[in-house]
Amino acid sequence: MPQISGALFSARAAIDHPQCGQTLQKAVATVARPFGDSQALAILLAVSHHPGIDAEQKAEAAELLAIWEEKCGHWRLDHQNSHNAVPELPPGYQGWQPYLSVALNSGSW
Repeated sequence: MPQISGALFSARAAIDHPQCGQTLQKAVATVARPFGDSQALAILLAVSHHPGIDAEQKAEAAELLAIWEEKCGHWRLDHQNSHNAVPELPPGYQGWQPYLSVALNSGSW
């Protein structure tokens, strides 16, 4: 499904970005970041429960979620920036809210 592929591509770009998980910008970015930390998290959680996902995409989402945890898991303990660990779907993906809700209710993360 092209929307899932595009979402995973953008999530990877957001997580690979030098500003991922950073409070202060430590590097000059030449490419704009497609999603913030909370948006990348929401995409990765939602896509894992999307009915159109295939096994390869599910594995990619799991890999990216592990990388997100490594780079961004600290947000949960940062009271000023903990909102970065609250999954929030980006504009254009609001139709994925049911999949995100399933992920959040299942405790899969």
